Amino acid sequence: MKHLREFITEHRVGPRDLPLLLVWCAVWAYVMARAVHVSFSWDEAYTYLHHVRPGVLWPDRFDAMGANHHLLNVWLMWLANGLLGNAEWMLRAPNVFAGALYLTVAFLLVRNVRPWPVSLCLFLLLTVHPYMLDMFSLARGYGLGMAFMLLSLVMLRKYASSFRTSTGAWAVFAAGSASLSNLTFLNFLLAVLATLFVVLMIKGDTLRSKWMRLVLFIATAAPFLMINAVLTWHLKAGGSLYFGSSDIEGVIWSVAIKMFYHLPDYEDPVSTFKWVLAISLLIPFISLVIVVVRRQREVAWPLLPGLLVLVFWTAGLGFEHLVFGTPLPHARTGVPIIPLASFLLVTTLMSPAMGRFAGRAAACILVIPLCQLQVRAYNLAYTIEWRVSGQVREMFETIQKDMATVLPHRPVRTVLSGFESYMPLRYYAERDGADRLVIHQMRNGEPFLRWDYYIVEFDALDKIDTVNWDLRFDGTATNTRLFQDARNVGIHKRLAHTQYGSLGNEEWTGHRMLKGDQRYGGTIRYVFNEETARDPWLVVDMEVRADGKDDWISFDLGIRRNGVNLESRTTYTQEGARGPEWERLALAFGPSLEVLAGDTLEMTIWAATGQREQWVARPELRVYLPDAK
Repeated sequence: MKHLREFITEHRVGPRDLPLLLVWCAVWAYVMARAVHVSFSWDEAYTYLHHVRPGVLWPDRFDAMGANHHLLNVWLMWLANGLLGNAEWMLRAPNVFAGALYLTVAFLLVRNVRPWPVSLCLFLLLTVHPYMLDMFSLARGYGLGMAFMLLSLVMLRKYASSFRTSTGAWAVFAAGSASLSNLTFLNFLLAVLATLFVVLMIKGDTLRSKWMRLVLFIATAAPFLMINAVLTWHLKAGGSLYFGSSDIEGVIWSVAIKMFYHLPDYEDPVSTFKWVLAISLLIPFISLVIVVVRRQREVAWPLLPGLLVLVFWTAGLGFEHLVFGTPLPHARTGVPIIPLASFLLVTTLMSPAMGRFAGRAAACILVIPLCQLQVRAYNLAYTIEWRVSGQVREMFETIQKDMATVLPHRPVRTVLSGFESYMPLRYYAERDGADRLVIHQMRNGEPFLRWDYYIVEFDALDKIDTVNWDLRFDGTATNTRLFQDARNVGIHKRLAHTQYGSLGNEEWTGHRMLKGDQRYGGTIRYVFNEETARDPWLVVDMEVRADGKDDWISFDLGIRRNGVNLESRTTYTQEGARGPEWERLALAFGPSLEVLAGDTLEMTIWAATGQREQWVARPELRVYLPDAK
């Protein structure tokens, strides 16, 4: 209670804090608005479908996507999903509140600097980084990690001055929480422990007291270290730690183009990043050397911990890369440099080491280009890391309106989607119960078959069919567009033929179980005649009961002529653990090429692995033709 009373007294908010609080509210409102408006990204959608919804709280697969499971982020998303729901802003709420924590820690760090315009400039130097603010608007572990990182740095700085054991323990706990948010921050936890050890060895105290404190700090870190050690071992063994850079130039380039994505075209982001990094890191080092030479120990102590963390963190990354072959940071895995460099610069500008006016003047000057960058980056349509998919929700809603009318020849709608938009589209289909939406991903080298809709990203704009496709949504902000195939719209159909699936020589009775060696779920084979070969519309429709966690049901369909395959299509049940309910598995399409009498349609149903018990009802093929009316 004594410490709580001291905390309340020390951090009581008054009228002098009003300018900072107004900016605090404005920045957090921006973070919240983006969490609401920006569509889910590929990584967020994958996390929801494969980890959050089925309740996979510890990675169950250590393949290429094993590192997608950010532990603390998944746990908090799972809680948010249960308590609030599965809308984007609900699943992103933990990171949005992490943004509030980051802003609050920054506020407490600079609020006592006078005059207030200087404290405001320092606050902005800590907070208005476009790439960093992006992460607080997303359901990923990076925002959580940066919030706990800044909290740990501030507590570490306070510990170096007060030498209070509980403050050091809180610094370790915050660093450990950051490491659970994303494995990228594990080196930060180790750097904090190493820094505390150095501070303990330098500070005057009895040897017994030093070791007692060190044991407490290690005990605080032990649960985090053990969890991360097990996770790292599994990820390394499964080949999941693949995302990164191979050299320092790759690190600088990948982080620079994201941090300074919104620079004018005539500016070089790499050279800009090098200059900014040099200023942010050299000023603290030079200031520390000056105060040490002057023997200003009380001035040096607040500067030392952050610089030690930087040294140990960098050394740890280099050691892992050289000894274990772990990739260096790349793009978003290098994002911890933003709060660390900002903290070092701001605390140095606050320090008496900079003199009475130099630090304050530098803060007011340096904040100007940063605010300009943030103004250029302002938008509610996308984030820098996952820009392409920023407007997928609007495209899905456009498709959803068309799906309101259900016709016999339209049991489902089909979408061909670019890579970045594919997984978010699956999330929206799952979230809103659009089980009548068949989603297929564009793949390099594959021809564009005839679908109802096409989500075309920046790298496939040259494949747009200007004759047959109508633009339905122009995503100018993301350079992603939604098209509808005009050949599939507004045509009256009449049923010309119906055919049911068969099991060869077996009789189809009731529902067929697919499990183990019995993965085969039936076949349909149909030969087009003179009538049905004239612009047919084909519907394959069935009910299935699938288990999408370890197994799924799919059917492969092909149109053949004289033994040569003309067109192939595949559809399958969606990802994630399923309930006991039956669901529809269907496909409705017009062939992309002209069909001739004698061509054959062949469709086969399969269970993917046979690991789980799954069921399929007898499939039905319906052939529709244009109505003369």
